[in-house]
Amino acid sequence: MGTNRRRLEREEAQAREEQRRREDEARQGQVVEATRIIEAWNARLATGRRVLCSPTLGAAKLAGYRWLTVQCPACGMVNDIDLAMLDRHPYSGISGLIPQLSCRSCRPNAPFARLLMLSRDRPEPQRSSSEQA
Repeated sequence: MGTNRRRLEREEAQAREEQRRREDEARQGQVVEATRIIEAWNARLATGRRVLCSPTLGAAKLAGYRWLTVQCPACGMVNDIDLAMLDRHPYSGISGLIPQLSCRSCRPNAPFARLLMLSRDRPEPQRSSSEQA
């Protein structure tokens, strides 16, 4: 008597489905944790407190935070950086990008960019008071 091929195929399909479900649950846990870390980091930046560590690019991607807003301390220009366009290792920290994000109009001696926040959607451009009138 041979093995029942259909029964084995059903069991294998059930095992694959169970494995996929466990991986999805683990991924959801990672997404929740990454989101919590990024929200705490954003809150620290918003209040002006010293940031001791920063989230990784991989955590930002996992949580869906694609946009990094930076400001030049010299001229005050605000810029939004699309993290999906950067070719960096996913374990590299967001703060490791600071030297590359210095203001182009303030070069050659531009100060380091100031990180403002990470966001899921591209932030609306800030209008000056003369543009609002």
